[in-house]
Amino acid sequence: MPGQPQGRTPGDARERLLSTPITKEVQLLVEGGDDVAFVSAVLAGQPRQAARVQVHACGGKQSIRSMLDALATLLPDTPARKIVVLRDADDDAATAERECFSYFRQAGYPCPGQAVDDWPEVSANLAGLATGWLLVPGQGQPGTLETLILAALAQDACMDLATGMLTACLGARDKNPAWPGKRAKKHAVTGVAAAEKAKVQAFLAGFARKGYRLPSSAFEEGVLSPDHAAFDGIRQQLLGL
Repeated sequence: MPGQPQGRTPGDARERLLSTPITKEVQLLVEGGDDVAFVSAVLAGQPRQAARVQVHACGGKQSIRSMLDALATLLPDTPARKIVVLRDADDDAATAERECFSYFRQAGYPCPGQAVDDWPEVSANLAGLATGWLLVPGQGQPGTLETLILAALAQDACMDLATGMLTACLGARDKNPAWPGKRAKKHAVTGVAAAEKAKVQAFLAGFARKGYRLPSSAFEEGVLSPDHAAFDGIRQQLLGL
């Protein structure tokens, strides 16, 4: 495994990072545990690349910047030569690109396409690093890891049933909402990313083991395969780091 499953909260993730020896050339920051499991599954059959890539979950994209700050304190005198962020494009890939650029700039890292001499904010101990980012699903498209999972499941009859069930539930709720708890409305499924995550959860609920409701467990146990053609683009990018 190129990385260990990280803590569930940003604080847990930061503490785990600060206690983790930096041992590999490529340091890959990802959003959460599902992403760690996906990357680990991709690299499992590629021992040479797995030996180069160390994966850290951030506890959500909102913590990527603080994780870059924490990582910067660990990098001197380590094998690390490249820092990469893997995150969802969400509703707008162009906005996600700008946010990734901002993560590195504000944390004092050199940014892709920027000469260090023209970037006075770059910290001296970070100046020699290469940086970059990968956006999921890729090719400038909006979406998430779940976008690719849904593409992989598109021919599965169970996926049609799961999507139909979810659509019916959301339609009924919108017509006659009866919120069961005071925070139910706040956490209700809205937007592209949330809807896709809910569809994947609905599909995985059809498997016997409780853990398969999470994409991380499904990748780890082989219920979902990163070798499917739907993952080709992001898989090739990971293998090319």
